[in-house]
Amino acid sequence: MEKEKTYDFIAYKRWSISALIIICSLLFLCAITIIVVDPFFQYHGSIKHIYYGLDNQSYQNPGIVKNFTYDSLITGTSMTENFKISWFEKLENLNTIKVPYSGGHSKNFAVILNMAFKSNADIRQIYLGLDGQYIFFLGPDTTANPLPYYLYDENPFNDVSYILNKTVLIEKAFRNIFCSLKNLPSTTFDDYSSWQEYYTLDFDMHKVIDIYNFNVSAAEKNNDINYYLINAEMNLDQNFLPIIKTQENTKFVLFDPPYSLLYWYRLLHHGYLNDYMEAKEYVARTLLQYENVEYYLFNEERIITNLYNYKDDTHYSQDVNHFMAECFSSKQYLLTTENYLKEFANLKEILVNFDYSLFDGTLNLFNTFHLADYLNLLDNDQYVIYIASRLNEPVILSEDLKNAFSSLGLTPDFSTGYIAAASDGKVILETADINDIEEIIFSASGNMHLISSVANNTSYVEISMEDILPSRISYTNNSPGINIVVFDTELERVIDTAVFDPSNGFIRTNLN
Repeated sequence: MEKEKTYDFIAYKRWSISALIIICSLLFLCAITIIVVDPFFQYHGSIKHIYYGLDNQSYQNPGIVKNFTYDSLITGTSMTENFKISWFEKLENLNTIKVPYSGGHSKNFAVILNMAFKSNADIRQIYLGLDGQYIFFLGPDTTANPLPYYLYDENPFNDVSYILNKTVLIEKAFRNIFCSLKNLPSTTFDDYSSWQEYYTLDFDMHKVIDIYNFNVSAAEKNNDINYYLINAEMNLDQNFLPIIKTQENTKFVLFDPPYSLLYWYRLLHHGYLNDYMEAKEYVARTLLQYENVEYYLFNEERIITNLYNYKDDTHYSQDVNHFMAECFSSKQYLLTTENYLKEFANLKEILVNFDYSLFDGTLNLFNTFHLADYLNLLDNDQYVIYIASRLNEPVILSEDLKNAFSSLGLTPDFSTGYIAAASDGKVILETADINDIEEIIFSASGNMHLISSVANNTSYVEISMEDILPSRISYTNNSPGINIVVFDTELERVIDTAVFDPSNGFIRTNLN
């Protein structure tokens, strides 16, 4: 009996030791795999021939600033996510990384900037978006989401949360290995966190207006305290100025993201615009004291008043990011101690004097749904009308429609593809012969050009502002039917887009 107990004890001991060895071996393999692959870059940068997906800002940004080679850095909220580092390489000869925090607070950026300077003493330039959404509305002590500080500190012992993490092993390290075996390309910094391609069809005035509530009742200011100014002072004093002061050899390129007019309308409507402007002037006045700061205000009216540049009241297209990158190089829209008050006054004048009826649904064009009625409203010498059709079968027009088109000087043939432009009853262009037409360009107003095509069963109307944005703004997206874009020559902007589908009796629908 005693021998059996001894045998059982020895067998249990051997089993326990074997199990312990197996567990330790598995933990060791887990740790070694994560350390070698290092999906969060805690121990080294990216390794050649290993796939790396950049898809987790809070977990990957600290490793990027610690272990990548760079001399400049872009950070900010989602307003910076569409920047391409290749632009900065081409325009400024910089080796740039991008470490944004979507919805970030000032503390997010203070934390990552302090880490970057601790790891890299040779940073030439910092590009940082100073969003009003966090500078003026939020305090300095919180981050957008809880940060995994074990990845941000220098304590090697709490790295166990990273190297012995089942989720990191399976969903990150193993994924990287699997993608490497398939020779998939790693995410580039050009593409890191970029959301442009996911919202291509959302950059549309009508969609932006649909998600914006114009019918909110005006609210009286309920106190005399300027909380925007108070928050601005705290955010600058606690999170940004200490870094700017201590990093004298680094140039800080700071900028106001160009929110759309609708964002400003809310402040104007509720009576807070003056407070907001006072806070913005304080920020500019404070930052411009430092020789290593450049501060940009992008108050370009043709951008902020054109809702086709936006997918909501604040988020602009990647073309606007490109515009800003070029301005950083050319120093256009740069504020100085001499001009900043004038520039803010110019912005305020745009905001106060703009005719918001263009957006609030009171414009007759918005509320006209039958094609004949719509065309009759376009008989106005300040409008240029662009038309591109995409029809699945020939369409015969009623007499009412023929007369309506005739009042614009047009005699359309909808038996095939058709593109046209007219103004003040005069035809600028009209053709149904599209066999050899890929695109047609003609001057519309100033530096604006129409690019229209109905080849290959597509139909689109785009307008290029080559002096501002690097590529075309699309006002139609291959919508079936008769696509119409209305450009107001006095306002120098597109004021409406619509598509009229013959299959439903030429009833208007908004584009996209």
